Amino acid sequence: MIAREILHNSSYKYICVGFLDDDEEKFGWEVESAPILGPISELPKYVAETGAEEVLITVPSASGALVRRVSLLCDSADVIFRVLPSLFQVIHGDAMLTQVRDVRLEDLLRRSPIELDLDLISRFIVDKTVLVTGAGGSIGAEICCQVATFNPRKLVLLGHGENSIFDTYHDLYRCNPSCEEVTAIVDLRDKPRLAKVLEVHRPEIIFHAAAHKHVPLMEDNPCEAFANNVGSMLALAELAPAHGVEQVVLISTDKAVEPCNAMGASKAVCEVIAHLADRDNPGCRFIAVRFGNVLGSRGSVLELFKRQIERGGPVTITDERMERFFMTIPEAVELVLQAAAVGTGGEIFVLDMGQPLRIKDLAKMLIELSGYTVDEIPITYTGLRSGERLTERLFSSAEERLPSLHPQVMIARHNGAYPELWDVIHKLHEAAQGLETDKLAGLVKQIVPDSTWEPRGTAF
Repeated sequence: MIAREILHNSSYKYICVGFLDDDEEKFGWEVESAPILGPISELPKYVAETGAEEVLITVPSASGALVRRVSLLCDSADVIFRVLPSLFQVIHGDAMLTQVRDVRLEDLLRRSPIELDLDLISRFIVDKTVLVTGAGGSIGAEICCQVATFNPRKLVLLGHGENSIFDTYHDLYRCNPSCEEVTAIVDLRDKPRLAKVLEVHRPEIIFHAAAHKHVPLMEDNPCEAFANNVGSMLALAELAPAHGVEQVVLISTDKAVEPCNAMGASKAVCEVIAHLADRDNPGCRFIAVRFGNVLGSRGSVLELFKRQIERGGPVTITDERMERFFMTIPEAVELVLQAAAVGTGGEIFVLDMGQPLRIKDLAKMLIELSGYTVDEIPITYTGLRSGERLTERLFSSAEERLPSLHPQVMIARHNGAYPELWDVIHKLHEAAQGLETDKLAGLVKQIVPDSTWEPRGTAF
């Protein structure tokens, strides 16, 4: 397809001099007048022979390992290389050649392509009204884009920040120009306003991506972490069933597992709320989807490193042993949609995040991708911050790991029975609203027994 575009569109100013492919049976074939020269491993040789000035990695399903391999070969051949985005973005995007772009760190970390049950997701979404909370955030905006491609009846973009909702609203045209979208600027803790939105738009599906998420900031402001994260989940648990919502999908985090910080503890409480709400409302399914860090999200370590590199360094890391699970935003959202489509209610779905990655290695790859060495852009270590731990986990010791209908989505089943916790949860929310910091940890412990979080210093 790329070669055909090059051949028939002179405005691109490309000449295709050949292909490389590891399938030996294709050697010597011609595609759109360009020969298949040989294997990828001989890239430097064929760059020299053909005088190629640029290499296009035209494999939308390429794994991170393949992109890294080709990038190293291109470096040795001293040739520019660019890449197609993920398969999902290509399928739902514009003409393919217009999507070819510079290689990003996300490309080097791609895993094997996710095999989605697109028919199942389509049946789940098509002709439904879908509401996304936190629609202006990185995950929320991507959920909006991917949902739009499955032709919902209406897409409601709900958020508290008007500028970010404005951006998502106008970006959605590229995902599906015909999708009806409406905006709702709402603080989820404002229950009368939220109730009116649900009454007017009558969504069948809600993706709840809105949350305070920055660990160090929430350690300084734990009351706000619980008031916002727990308060918004309580509002949805009360109002969604009353307004005919069929399914609520909570976006959770690996930091909710045996939480040691306020953000993680607040999301662990949200998972409990989702379980209790599902139990008490047979007509409305509540599920949670738990995953680790996403590359490129607003405020992520990747964005911080980029700014530090642009300033000439150093790149700062808290501890050289620190590692995290990483996934690209499109990958995470693809699996969120898959989990939502198979959910029957009450589950905590856990995305397969692959192997954890050392933050130090992530920084080195980004420095090298930016054209520098670690001698030119040094890495310095600043020490663990309040509420941080060296490694994260996806399952707690009290949870059983079960398979789901999708191989890259698992289920965390709690081994114990949840007691009646509504009163305690409401007390926790009231304490947070009342800035009673000293009461928070004890109440959290009653709801999430494996929590080790304690407020530190003069927390608000």
